[in-house]
Amino acid sequence: MAAAFNLVCTGTHVQTKNGAVVPDTQFTHAFRVDLDRRRYCREDCKQTHPIYQVTDTKIVFTRLEQDSILIEVSVSRESGFYNAISNSPTGSGWSQGTCTKAPFTGFPERKF
Repeated sequence: MAAAFNLVCTGTHVQTKNGAVVPDTQFTHAFRVDLDRRRYCREDCKQTHPIYQVTDTKIVFTRLEQDSILIEVSVSRESGFYNAISNSPTGSGWSQGTCTKAPFTGFPERKF
């Protein structure tokens, strides 16, 4: 199985701000992923980021837990289920959807 690939993820984003529910929105996110290098980028891929964790069943792109803030973005390697959570004192948001694999389109060239 190729260790470098793109993911195209679509789904629904729900959020609250200061206790009020914001209307749901549809999203499409594009990821470029290289598991061997443990790096990824999003959308127009201006820079890469380290992948937080890779297991046999899950890729966790980002996880931040600090004070009363939690952010996590992950995808199931088995089902393609996409899950993003963002919680803070002023609001929360979550996105759920499905990712499909596409050919790897590369990372930006390094300047040095």
